[in-house]
Amino acid sequence: MMPAGLGRYASLRAWLSQWSFEDSRADGPRSAETISVPAFVIENSADDACTPSHTQRILAGLHAGPGPDRVRFERIEGATHYYLGQREELGRATETCLGWLADEGFLRS
Repeated sequence: MMPAGLGRYASLRAWLSQWSFEDSRADGPRSAETISVPAFVIENSADDACTPSHTQRILAGLHAGPGPDRVRFERIEGATHYYLGQREELGRATETCLGWLADEGFLRS
């Protein structure tokens, strides 16, 4: 639906690895268990692509890993997957992300 869709830049093998439950080598929750650096997870409450169960599995993986004290979670109420037509929700997500980056020392004043 867009001039720069994912399929234009990925091989069939890469596409299947990303999107196919049967053929993917990706396992986000298991991979999250290996993350030791600060992690920030945003859940959009009206997201129909990444449901709350996705978020909870990723968070469980992060909390089971070596850096559970460095995990932050925020929910943006009413936000959809791409924030289309949702300037207020996008602004809240952006400010929340910038705040986390500042809290973690990733932004310079």
